[in-house]
Amino acid sequence: MNRYPRNLIGYGETPPHASWPDKANIAVQFVLNYEE
Repeated sequence: MNRYPRNLIGYGETPPHASWPDKANIAVQFVLNYEE
């Protein structure tokens, strides 16, 4: 089995600081998949 080439450790206890526009506190995303 080959090793996966990406580092999947993550940020752990030191996540990056997110700076949203206009000092927003939440981001919402809607996704709609329609298959016929």
